Amino acid sequence: MNLNPNSSRINYLPWIYLFGVLGLTWWVYSLTPNFLLLLWDDDKYITDNPLFFTPPKGNIWKAIIAGNYHPLTLISLRLDKQFGEIYHLTNVILHLLNTTLVYVLFRLFKFKPWGSLFAALIFGIHPLHVESVAWVSERKDVLYTAFLLGSWIVYLISSTNKGLPNKFNYVISILLFILACLSKGMAMVLPFLIIIELYFRRGNLKLEFIRLIPFFCVSIFFAGVAIWAQGQFSAIRLATDFTTLQKISFPFYGWFFYLIKSIYCWKLSAVYPYPTITLAGLPWYFMAAPFGFMAILLFLWIFRKTSFLLSGFLLYTVALLPVLQIIPVGNAITADRYFYLSSIGVLYIICFFWDKWKAIKLEIYLKAILFLGITLSLSIVARERTKVWQNSRVLFTDVVQQFPQVAVAQYNLGITYALEKQFSSALICYLNATQANPGYADAWTNLGVTYLELGRNVESVGPLLRALEISPTHVDALNNLGVAYERLGNYSEALKTYRKGLVYNPGKLELYNNIGFMFEKTNVLDSAKYYYETALRLSPGYAMAMVNMGNILLRLGISQDSADVWFINAAKAGHPGAQDFLRNRGIAW
Repeated sequence: MNLNPNSSRINYLPWIYLFGVLGLTWWVYSLTPNFLLLLWDDDKYITDNPLFFTPPKGNIWKAIIAGNYHPLTLISLRLDKQFGEIYHLTNVILHLLNTTLVYVLFRLFKFKPWGSLFAALIFGIHPLHVESVAWVSERKDVLYTAFLLGSWIVYLISSTNKGLPNKFNYVISILLFILACLSKGMAMVLPFLIIIELYFRRGNLKLEFIRLIPFFCVSIFFAGVAIWAQGQFSAIRLATDFTTLQKISFPFYGWFFYLIKSIYCWKLSAVYPYPTITLAGLPWYFMAAPFGFMAILLFLWIFRKTSFLLSGFLLYTVALLPVLQIIPVGNAITADRYFYLSSIGVLYIICFFWDKWKAIKLEIYLKAILFLGITLSLSIVARERTKVWQNSRVLFTDVVQQFPQVAVAQYNLGITYALEKQFSSALICYLNATQANPGYADAWTNLGVTYLELGRNVESVGPLLRALEISPTHVDALNNLGVAYERLGNYSEALKTYRKGLVYNPGKLELYNNIGFMFEKTNVLDSAKYYYETALRLSPGYAMAMVNMGNILLRLGISQDSADVWFINAAKAGHPGAQDFLRNRGIAW
């Protein structure tokens, strides 16, 4: 590809160096293919997603996951599962592709090869991009960026390269843009980015506005889809605990946050919570952020003839607009992943300065030292940052060490301890989560469950009742409250609680099994048998119900052989109690 239409020769040397950039980027992320899926959204996207069951349940083109509509992201993840669960590896490959596309894009911006290489290098190894690459759920980031950059590149070629049919490239650019929007709604900013960059490079753009009309139409459509999807998930935060003046400061704070972190990229976190309001109000830097932003605008106006500065800042700002908390969404005020695309604007400014720096005599050594210093520091910090994403326990430990008040991090850390049977540690995390967010029904439920695991049955009742005060239809809280009543010998209350859970979730297998067990405990054997049968009808492979079915058949006086059929099936399904029972009797399964 000849990226400079005014030249008939291609300089292959920068492309050779680009392989070095990609090699260093691969080294930064070389540990990630061995990482585990996380309890944070990876369960929603993959492990607990009905679309990933065999056979799949649901329509992937209608699915909304965690408040987002991105069917192409789901399709790519499902393909990864079919090819051996190569989720992390695919993320890294897409990031390497994006790094290459950044180089190509900056060459089309008319930057010199070495400046474009420097931009690609920073994009590839910047620590703020680790979240987008090392976290499987952020497949949407690396995927939509690949399509977006591809669309941008093809659009620029279609308007500059007369050796190819303009209409063909133009249509391909639109199709790539649609694919980007189907990967993540943030892609809708592309036509604004195109028009900003072209305006400051070319001037009069009446024809470009006309050519971009289909892009703007796609943007408007997917903007509506994104807002609708967030509303369906109830992700739009009311933020009623902040005044209007305080909420105005959030977008400006976010704007400065990413800019500062792009330079001072230490003390990164998977979650940056909303600030805590004190008697003095918000921290001073929140309230000062709008004035700082206006000061920068004044500076840009004074030096408005230096168009690259204004162009870069506009590219950065427009790419960030959907996530600057103008409409508060979620529980985090900022997130590292939002810098993935917006870094293009910052790199635009850096690339300009790098190209304009005349590397002669002593300056060439200073430039080399700066290049090596940036490369070493960013790559080492980024590689260390990837390790934080290796599993849920490491990730959430890192968050709570920096922000103990983040309830979701305390909650998820508690789950990791519970999975490791470290219930005392899990208990502390759930207590911290409920203290940080008293309205967190899931945390109260898990707190009650942990008390049950520790044998502290009386103490489990309070947290479970509190969860039901917050969310009366919380089926897991109802089920475990029934377990608590059962262990305390209050069988009638346990049965009543289990049945209430069935009203809200008639498909929950555990409730049928527990109701059957309550009838068995109270010697209502026919009813017990009916509920075990119902559970097995809903899920023929439910091992616990198989064991209980075998026991109830024996109590009803039905033959041992009939009961053994259920015990053997349970043993085949992996139930350890059934396996031990048959092994002691010398029965193979």
